[in-house]
Amino acid sequence: MAQVKKPLYLQIIEYVKNKIESNEWKQGDQLPTEIELAEKFNVSRITTKRAMEELARDGIIYRKKGRGSFVSENSSVLRATHNQSKIVSIIIPYQKNREEMLDYIKGATDFLNSKGFHLSVHCVENENNEKEAEYLKSIPLQDVSGIIYYPSNVNDDYQYLIPLSIQHYPIVFIDKYFESLPISSVVSDNFNGTYKAMNQLIQKDHQFISFFSRKPIERASSLKERYMAYCQSLVENQIELDHHRIVNGYHAMLIPCDDYEERIGVLANMIKEQLDLGVTAIVTENDIDLVQGIGKLIHEGIKFPDEFTILGFDHMQIPEFFNMKVLSVEQNFYGIGFRAAEMVVESIENNEYINKKEVLPVRIVKCGNSDVNYAGIMCKQ
Repeated sequence: MAQVKKPLYLQIIEYVKNKIESNEWKQGDQLPTEIELAEKFNVSRITTKRAMEELARDGIIYRKKGRGSFVSENSSVLRATHNQSKIVSIIIPYQKNREEMLDYIKGATDFLNSKGFHLSVHCVENENNEKEAEYLKSIPLQDVSGIIYYPSNVNDDYQYLIPLSIQHYPIVFIDKYFESLPISSVVSDNFNGTYKAMNQLIQKDHQFISFFSRKPIERASSLKERYMAYCQSLVENQIELDHHRIVNGYHAMLIPCDDYEERIGVLANMIKEQLDLGVTAIVTENDIDLVQGIGKLIHEGIKFPDEFTILGFDHMQIPEFFNMKVLSVEQNFYGIGFRAAEMVVESIENNEYINKKEVLPVRIVKCGNSDVNYAGIMCKQ
């Protein structure tokens, strides 16, 4: 059977990309005109125009009216991908007392080492959006073949993420996903974990349960899924969904505080307000924040109900020292890092762009109790 030839405009696109990948045409170099390319490939100018428009749309070249087409700075991404170095980078928040961040790194490192790759770690402190954006802009221009990315606030990074996805640069989100971006992700089963843990609370006669979110709920897929599960569990069990028991985006109230003690005081007051409303359980996004606030209240002599329970997601043991019940939705951070690295390498080695979401199961752990209930199922989309 005769081999089917590529459309002529695709042949022109491939020709231009090869010139850039081989470094024959460098950033800022002017390309041949549409007429020159039409003559070279023996095609109409309409065909060359289509090829150049697609290259410009993908950010490989840029065009100046009346002057011609030029190699763009984003073309360096092509060279990094073409060279296929054995380096993958991870961009991840740095937070004290958050060991799960090391588990992400350990999982990614173990898989990459097994495939002869190396991991370079880039930490972002204090939710520094400028630093995060700088990494997304600079890393693909270096000798790095792919990125594992734990986003703190992707809304500020769209201008860098969209070109990477268009150019099929290997990148995988961890912890969160974004439906508006065609980029792969590996996340925990936040919805099912929260839903089953909530039902366990309600079965223990908790009727007044608060939801604490450090960031605005609408800013992250993980928070939205947890909140939806919280709401659904209450509604299905015919419990009032009271907005007074929703503490959403409280970090904004901590920013003006001058020091650590003042921040903990603000947190403690938030928790005290919930206790005054009769709350006996709190679902918290950030275990450390809640524990610090509770610790201050206990130090001040505030009494908590005997049945008071913390439902968290970081599997911390600290609340046990306060003699409190803890229900934790334990996430497989190591597995997320391992699978994300696997997906990046798969994309690199097969020269194939991957766009899918994978959800890893979680487990519900009752601290001080050996019973473990598994929640969630492995699924692929």
